[in-house]
Amino acid sequence: MPQQMLNGMFRITIHEAKHLPKTDNMGFTEGDPLCVLKDGHGTVLMRTPHVDKTRNPKWEIQGDVSLVDCSCLHFEILDKDVSMDELMTETKLYVDKKTLAPVLQGSPISGWIPLEKRKSEIKITVQPLFHKVAGVLGVRNTRFPANRGCRVTLFQSAHIGSERDYLPRLQLYNGYDRGFGSKKNHPNPQHGFEIDDDLSGTREFTPRNAWEELYVAILEARYFIYVVGWSVNVDIPLLRERNVVVKGYEHIDGTKIPLGELLNMKAGPQEGVRVMILTWREATSIAGAHDGVAGTYSEQTKDFFRKKGGNVHIKTVMRASQDAVSLNMFCYTHHQKYIVMDSPSLSGSSKPRRVIGFLGGLDVTKGRYDTPKKHLWGTNGTWHNDDFYQNCVPGADKTCCRQPWQDIHSKLEGAVTRDLVINFEERWQKQTSDKNHDALFRVDLCGDILSRDQDYVCDPDHHEAWNVQLFRSIDHTSSTTVLGVEGGIHNAYEHAINRAERFLYIENQYFMGGSKEWDAKATKSKKEGLINMLSNFIRGDEVQAVNRIPILVMERITRAIQENKRFTAYICIPMFPEGLPESAPMQEILYWQFHTMEMMYKHITEIIQRCGVNAVATDYLNFFCLGNREPGASSGGSAGTRPDLVKRSRRHMIYVHSKLLIVDDDYVILGSANINDRSMAGNRDTEICIGAYQPQQSRDAGVKYPNGHVQAFRLSLWGEHLNMQTVDPSLYYPESKECVDFINNRTGTAWMEHASETVMEQTCHMMKYPIVLNPDGTISPIQETFPDAPGAYIKGKDSSSIPDFMTS
Repeated sequence: MPQQMLNGMFRITIHEAKHLPKTDNMGFTEGDPLCVLKDGHGTVLMRTPHVDKTRNPKWEIQGDVSLVDCSCLHFEILDKDVSMDELMTETKLYVDKKTLAPVLQGSPISGWIPLEKRKSEIKITVQPLFHKVAGVLGVRNTRFPANRGCRVTLFQSAHIGSERDYLPRLQLYNGYDRGFGSKKNHPNPQHGFEIDDDLSGTREFTPRNAWEELYVAILEARYFIYVVGWSVNVDIPLLRERNVVVKGYEHIDGTKIPLGELLNMKAGPQEGVRVMILTWREATSIAGAHDGVAGTYSEQTKDFFRKKGGNVHIKTVMRASQDAVSLNMFCYTHHQKYIVMDSPSLSGSSKPRRVIGFLGGLDVTKGRYDTPKKHLWGTNGTWHNDDFYQNCVPGADKTCCRQPWQDIHSKLEGAVTRDLVINFEERWQKQTSDKNHDALFRVDLCGDILSRDQDYVCDPDHHEAWNVQLFRSIDHTSSTTVLGVEGGIHNAYEHAINRAERFLYIENQYFMGGSKEWDAKATKSKKEGLINMLSNFIRGDEVQAVNRIPILVMERITRAIQENKRFTAYICIPMFPEGLPESAPMQEILYWQFHTMEMMYKHITEIIQRCGVNAVATDYLNFFCLGNREPGASSGGSAGTRPDLVKRSRRHMIYVHSKLLIVDDDYVILGSANINDRSMAGNRDTEICIGAYQPQQSRDAGVKYPNGHVQAFRLSLWGEHLNMQTVDPSLYYPESKECVDFINNRTGTAWMEHASETVMEQTCHMMKYPIVLNPDGTISPIQETFPDAPGAYIKGKDSSSIPDFMTS
């Protein structure tokens, strides 16, 4: 019988302890006790303050924690000490024992629990908050509420511009009778403007330009601009192709203003905007000397603004460590990516201003500017002349191809933007010194900016309205309001996947998880070396890829098979992780992903055979990658070098950096979080996402086949990936076998064209991931290595030297 586990959100209260053992530490008979709560993986969930000199401490500390495949709750009572806290006593509450049995059924427990030392006890309360499915109005008991009356603009690339005709023309609300009363459909009178309120007609969906709109928003800010990033590069221009007019002045290609100069201009004495930047400090980044192993430029960026006079407030912060042995500051990152600022009223009048934000996977740094055609060579002398980026081909220069970039971003309007402000304030206050706290701009006290309650785009029942909720992966070292670990993003994914009725589309930089269900040979990692020995001692020797997202997808598919219903999942990932694909870290990531895929296919195949269904697992689940080929004259280079191989083959993968989930054309999650434990655990990388939907285009409104902005965005994105200016009718019904067959045939052809020794244009960018499904559900690579990458095995390879927690 499988071991039972705790999964979901739980509110845990550590009340008090009594009759703790005496201690002679520092010469006192009574210690200074504090309590630490860990899960079964050793992750610290909560930590109370210490209480001076007592055997009967009262803490009364409450926190909401996210548990993933948790086998026990481990309470440790420590004696606070200057050098190292000393264990006084402890207890482990196992899920399969009587104490926690009610929690598995959704009921709380509360009371005194014996500790290991004689007569010692601890009083706790464990209350389940999140179980499987929550209502569509929002994920319950997360840090931030669901906000109504908002608007979300979805971006499928940094720029569209002149390549608009490469994408299909799509209609919003086609044939949908909204049937609303006219009175409550009027937008917010505070803004004094009208949204298209034609309740009977249709209108065209227009793909938008992310960096162009960000450029305009920065220019229009009057009071504050907050920038949160993994990397912020001061040298990149946001505007490269088209001219825009702002405040009556025409900006010609942004007059090539680099981002650093633009922000410094806004913060200068003439405009006086409060510009504040909070970015990850990569430990190996050195101002003026080295941009860091990860290429984040953090110290160069800080040095740039310091030399400009300090008008811009910038803090570069390492990922603080909650346990020194884990070396968090070197292993993990601050990965959130958003910019939030004040903005003019939607009417453009002198009415009170509002707050808007840009959030997603795009960092404002090198190599991120791209367009739907994903050029390899064609823009090296124009848009990418000063922004040539290639991190997968060692020794490449502009005569070689650039690394195309696929990413998803969003523009947010309405009350949800205040949660972006709150997240910035919590991180700034926690991660900077006290003297910097006064630098924050008090948005809530500015009389020229709408209050949160007033800042809505339109009536919540308007057909254009969105409900939006903010989610985070973060711990107590990065936020003033988190006591232990906040795992809201994983909970949001669980909520969304369990609600799905028709299909899932996932586009993500990584896809790994469910390691407890992998083949036994893949889950053990007994490695040599000091760091690995310490890692195994702290975390155990099992691979730490325990997030449940792949299992949730798998379970949703198998449920549909058992119910004799159609359900499909389309998962698009990079061909290989960014970097040298034959290197040890990249090979290990590929190894984990290969085992994740195989775990899913084997289980689905088992259920198909058990149910006697005439189908194969790829009728329900498929993996894809993106790539491009630009036929042209091959150029020189030393025979056999990697740049030479690429120049001759005229091909390269398109790097998928997106963090996107679309459910039933109804609900969308996007942001900075990858599908791995680094992003989902909460105590590794710091992440942020939104969950959003249009309530009048949702299942709760009785709409079985939504055709609002989420569907139009998906079809536009698929039109780009599949090279379709006219959408095939089957794509409107992704759950159908016809859609699966159409996409598999088209993407299978694209892979053969990409892998061929003959240089040719590809049918489309999207390609079947190079694996084949065997009759027993196992998978095999189509070929041993990736094209133009000798030694880069498609199935990956476990590393004997890389700690698993870095690659999972």
